Amino acid sequence: MSAQPPKTRVLVLYAHPLLGEGLASLLSAQAGVGAVAVDSHDVVARAAALLSHPDLVIVEETEQTRTFEPSGSAPVVFVRVDATGDCPLGQPLDDPDAIVALARGLTDARAGG
Repeated sequence: MSAQPPKTRVLVLYAHPLLGEGLASLLSAQAGVGAVAVDSHDVVARAAALLSHPDLVIVEETEQTRTFEPSGSAPVVFVRVDATGDCPLGQPLDDPDAIVALARGLTDARAGG
């Protein structure tokens, strides 16, 4: 029996818990993907999560995270969501499947597929 390849580690940094927790749950339901959601404004939690060397970082873009540049080589995806209707940066998350596909692609690449 061969060992299972390690899960692709995805870090979701969110400003709105519903978005972050929901996206992490959606991603974690995918085979070979493990996702964790962290409040992007919690500097200590964010730093600790980044030290785990995620394979993919998804950042909910806000005024505060616009200049976010994580250390490390993980790809970073910025997601802009207007939860209030007032955000000048906002746009709907039209294609969550694209993010799932990106996480799956990383998982496949790690497995050599």
